[in-house]
Amino acid sequence: MKTRKRAWTSLGVAALALAALGHMAGSVSAAVIFSEDFGGTSADLNGSAPDVAPGAETWVAGAWLNQDGSIDPARGTATLAFTPENGNIYTLDASLTSVTGDNNWFGVGFAEGQDTSASSRFTSPPVTGRAWMLFRGDASSSANQALLGSTSGGGTDSATDWTTYANQSGGDMDLRVVLDTSFGAGNWTATWYAKKPTDGNYFEIRPATPLLDEAINSVGFASSNGTVDGNITNFSLTAEPYAGPYVSVNQQTGEIKIVNPSTSGGVVDIQNYSISSPNGQLDTSKWTTITGNYDATPVTGDGSVDSDDIWEVLTDTITPTGEDLSEAQLGGNGGAIGYSGSSDTNVSLGVGAWVQGYNRDLLFEYVDTNGTLKTLPVVYAGVDTPFGDLNFDGAIDASDWVILRDASQTDLTSLKPAKAYHFGDLDGDLDNDMRDFVLFKDAYELANPEEGAFAAMIAASAVPEPSSLTLLAVSLTGLGMRPRKDAR
Repeated sequence: MKTRKRAWTSLGVAALALAALGHMAGSVSAAVIFSEDFGGTSADLNGSAPDVAPGAETWVAGAWLNQDGSIDPARGTATLAFTPENGNIYTLDASLTSVTGDNNWFGVGFAEGQDTSASSRFTSPPVTGRAWMLFRGDASSSANQALLGSTSGGGTDSATDWTTYANQSGGDMDLRVVLDTSFGAGNWTATWYAKKPTDGNYFEIRPATPLLDEAINSVGFASSNGTVDGNITNFSLTAEPYAGPYVSVNQQTGEIKIVNPSTSGGVVDIQNYSISSPNGQLDTSKWTTITGNYDATPVTGDGSVDSDDIWEVLTDTITPTGEDLSEAQLGGNGGAIGYSGSSDTNVSLGVGAWVQGYNRDLLFEYVDTNGTLKTLPVVYAGVDTPFGDLNFDGAIDASDWVILRDASQTDLTSLKPAKAYHFGDLDGDLDNDMRDFVLFKDAYELANPEEGAFAAMIAASAVPEPSSLTLLAVSLTGLGMRPRKDAR
């Protein structure tokens, strides 16, 4: 029996390495999430643990694949539970040897679903490939392929022949799928590679392509039919935190910064940018613009971003909506955010420019000096704000209850959702009513699980002339009752 080694870091640590904001100079090493050398017995792989895993994950596999990597030709899948996190570059590697057969295939990649039956093979439920590749026993008539899947179109929704080794029939092949989640949900991409063991380097066989569906919760193999045979000798999945430029949002101070870390190895060329927030979490009055501060504006501009152009604010700062911060240089050659030796470069766009809130909805887009629209990932630094923490001090306590109580039955329709939350609108319908009370009570009791804690807090926070909400809260708490969630 193999002894399983525990991964040195959990997936969560790998995913949040960037968010720690102690972004250190130098190269960033990849963390091993899964590793399997198939050094076991000829028993079925199903239920066995890989050599390295972040937790207690075990293989969910049909009877076609064994613990020693040998194959009993049949249709099926073999997967490990895995859900990607934003902000990482995941590299999936697998080695196939002595592959023989017809134009049926072995597949490797990222998928949705897990199953032990002989009815799954990445092409459709119960296990649907999302970013994967297949290698055929005989590719003389049908090429080896790199694929993307979706819920509507199945695992073969987008299939492209390999640009190298497209008609390589069987034998030994190393396969690689790189899943890049650096730029957040809706921006995930996959890139496919392959090489023979005798090759020095991998060949890119399909370039980076946006995923059609980001619903991924497993990773592993598939076998299309019982007419292809071979062995699997290696499997690994690693995660490397994104090391390029990003936007930092400090959850305690509200400061927004563009950060180009020393690890990025490049310069951010920029001629305009836009920060958007559908919830209205942007404050123009706290915004430190490139215009007049970091451009070539006489006297006030220091030229640190753009030394020869004058920028212009595009956002309406007279009647701002809180949904947009935009500025640009018009007619010039743009600016640049570089880095200096071993230190990061930080361009502050203002302390308090981000309105504190529970939601995280910022999108940073910019156009580089070649006219290409790009995005930067947004990283929320500092202590996360728990739901129900209305004064953003990291705790749900009596001070938050006072805010909810004092704003009870208030019409907040003139505010954006981010600002309305500050006055106790927890359900986002722009008022503070009984639904919000129910949500706050649930949040308080989750954070303070001691028996009677909520009632004691209400009593201790009572005012000489208690509000109707206070009286109702006390009476319902005393009766052990909850208001109906559909009450208005």
